[in-house]
Amino acid sequence: MKRFTFQIDAHQAQWMLEPIRSKKDIIHLLMQSIKIMLLPKITTPGVAGEMILQVAKMNRLIFSFDKKIFSINFPYTTIENSNGLIFKSNHHPKIDIKVATEVLSIIKKNEKFDNKEILHFADPISDCCLYDDDFWSLFRELLMFEDGYIRYDHDENRSNGNLHPLHHFDVFYSSGSTFKLGTPKGITQEQFVDVIDLNTNCHFVSPKI
Repeated sequence: MKRFTFQIDAHQAQWMLEPIRSKKDIIHLLMQSIKIMLLPKITTPGVAGEMILQVAKMNRLIFSFDKKIFSINFPYTTIENSNGLIFKSNHHPKIDIKVATEVLSIIKKNEKFDNKEILHFADPISDCCLYDDDFWSLFRELLMFEDGYIRYDHDENRSNGNLHPLHHFDVFYSSGSTFKLGTPKGITQEQFVDVIDLNTNCHFVSPKI
């Protein structure tokens, strides 16, 4: 297993902590995170949290902040060399800052992404394919990949007994799928990672006494 850790400043934390409500939000988080990981590492003043890329049997991005830890699947192969990290997939040979920026540009244009006319959605993707033959395959993969979202919250503001426990996991993110698993006390970043790590012993769910 390899682990790469990146310090997160207050500005980055602001968009990382925005609510996840759709696959578009997941794609935005993933592409912005890739841009951070590809930039030269610097010492961040006023550290607000950290982002971890864990490369193992199941690759994951883990975002750790005060009272909130969450994770998504990282769907790309990671290669480390003397210049830093390289990301690639079966559908794209090199997912660099330019590629990530193009994806972000498309999903940020709500009038394109949400338009009912398919050509309004397809046109900007087609433009990218003029100089990147693999771009559509990459974008299609992003729309289809299983994101594996899970979040731990210490939620004082909305705590409501067993209905909304102070300490809990939120599994999935859309209103039709999400559910909570309460835990009797807070957990650390390492304990959270242990829950989602396929190489450690399984955790068990038991009724609250």
